[in-house]
Amino acid sequence: MKILVTGATGFIGHRIAERLSSKGHRLYCPVRKTSDTSKLSLLPVELVTCDILDEGELARCFMRVGP
Repeated sequence: MKILVTGATGFIGHRIAERLSSKGHRLYCPVRKTSDTSKLSLLPVELVTCDILDEGELARCFMRVGP
């Protein structure tokens, strides 16, 4: 299953991403340009640079994940 995980650079979001990826789900994680993604780089997730407050960028992020 494709899943979009917001907040994956934080403590709880990272734990959720770990669990979901260990279950074989395909994860997409929107991150800011300035986010520390070092922990996420150890997981099989696709990072999507996106400002979730920008409607256009958020729409592109969802389009990337698809149906």
